[in-house]
Amino acid sequence: ELRHKVQTADLQLTVAKRSKSTEKAGALKQQIDLWKRTIDDLEDLVSKTVMAIFAKRFKDSHESIRVLSLDSLAAYCRSRPDLFVNNTHLKYTGWMLCDENSAVRLAAIQGLTTAFHSASQKSALKSIIDRYLSRLADCTLDVDLVVQEKAMELLLLLMREDFFDEIDQDHNIWEQINNRALEQNASPALRRGALYFVIGQLESFDEGA
Repeated sequence: ELRHKVQTADLQLTVAKRSKSTEKAGALKQQIDLWKRTIDDLEDLVSKTVMAIFAKRFKDSHESIRVLSLDSLAAYCRSRPDLFVNNTHLKYTGWMLCDENSAVRLAAIQGLTTAFHSASQKSALKSIIDRYLSRLADCTLDVDLVVQEKAMELLLLLMREDFFDEIDQDHNIWEQINNRALEQNASPALRRGALYFVIGQLESFDEGA
């Protein structure tokens, strides 16, 4: 609501300046500055309050609370990517890729996927992906088939957005993902995803040639 008021007041300020209504322009400028400071204060309060709760609950002893915490953070990323799609918040999601419970690992992958779709600038995710790429690749070998498939889906999204182009790749990571296309015990969805991953590399090679 405040942002809408600021937008309206900005338009009124432009008109006031054009009509050389100095007194009105001055009053509008003061009101706009006040609203903007209030918005900044509210955003800071929201971010600090969310993280104060999340920092306690994301490591709860009960896996359902850990899952709920990650789901909630993903919802915040969806509604306010400008506040939550960043290293400060998503590092927690990256950590939970190693959780002992498969439901939590799945929630972490889905949280990163939500952040990926929500980010207005995909570059906001680059450092997080660089940091946790190896662990994300390991998730394609997870004991849980759903975790495997969702990890592969996210890896494909990252490849299609050229996330791999500027990363100093460990060839073991590439090989680990590619080999899932030939794994007989893998699900059809996982093998198909891994095959698309291989094809994506070949297409990039052809374009480079």
